[in-house]
Amino acid sequence: MRTLAPAALALALLAPAARALPTVDPALPDYAPRAVQVPEDARYVLPDGSIRIVGADHVVALIARLDERFARSHPGLRFTPILRGTPTAMPALTHGVSLVVPSAREANAIELVPYKKIVGAAPLVIRVAHASPTAASASVEPPGWDALAAGLTPPGPYLVFLVRKQPGRALDPLALEYLRFALSKQGQRLVAEHAPGYLPLSAAEAAAELEKLQ
Repeated sequence: MRTLAPAALALALLAPAARALPTVDPALPDYAPRAVQVPEDARYVLPDGSIRIVGADHVVALIARLDERFARSHPGLRFTPILRGTPTAMPALTHGVSLVVPSAREANAIELVPYKKIVGAAPLVIRVAHASPTAASASVEPPGWDALAAGLTPPGPYLVFLVRKQPGRALDPLALEYLRFALSKQGQRLVAEHAPGYLPLSAAEAAAELEKLQ
């Protein structure tokens, strides 16, 4: 019988087990691309013509895959993700310099003050994935008084995309199409494959989020 050398045996014991991917609901809608144009006054377009996405840094792999697959369906679009943490999300959305903002939580009361003053209403909150029970129990702790005083909030039970929506105006067409993709079967498969700690939405849950975009 073949035996492993001590060093090889140690590496084998230390190697992490392959991550079992979460199940993707087969009833989720397939993504059907629609033609879309970037609004001429969009401030999220960088000088090189790429689309900026600012937000949470723990979903870098997921956003990279969403951007890549979405761009395949819309030739000519390019993305520049600038993912430096959830606290960067709301300031970017407030000033319209990010298409959407991925965030581990909804906006807190302090963040909403300047946002509502500039935009006129709270942002749309679109749930894109569940935090898995294991990840939530490991990472979410009750905030202390210092955190409350600073207006900080712990991670929430969902990965959300916050979307800028001005009263009386239609939702940005590119943001709408991007979110349609994220909530499709193809987008939720990317959640399963590239967002450790999160679980895909069910078809019913995705439908409820899509309804918010109407």
